[in-house]
Amino acid sequence: MAPRIVALIGGGQAAGKKSVCNAIVSRLQSWKVTDVKILSLDNFKKAKIPNNVNPEGPDTYDFVAVASAIKSETSDVLLVEGHYTLYEETLKRCGTIRIYIDLDADTRLSRRIIRDTTQRGLSLQEVLDNVNNGQNFV
Repeated sequence: MAPRIVALIGGGQAAGKKSVCNAIVSRLQSWKVTDVKILSLDNFKKAKIPNNVNPEGPDTYDFVAVASAIKSETSDVLLVEGHYTLYEETLKRCGTIRIYIDLDADTRLSRRIIRDTTQRGLSLQEVLDNVNNGQNFV
């Protein structure tokens, strides 16, 4: 049985999608709703990506597998977060609620620099090169 509520949470890079998910889980748990799960698009990247495809673009995700995971999930509330959750038509049909996290580009850039240098081990130059090469900074 699929979840009763499926919230699709999308937004630009470093907009705070995971933070919003964690805040929702915390609030729901304070209301004694404990059967809540988070599903991240990051866990559904394709194993092989052709060289001509942006490694951060929508073609790198297996949306069929995401939709299947959503339909097979049994939790009461499922939060699906990721950059392209509101992009793919298959996923949009799975959602009962759609949330777009809108944050200005300057703030997202500073958050991305902090995240990618501290959590992902990239240098500042690597982060800026990724942004300048069009890797998902929309």
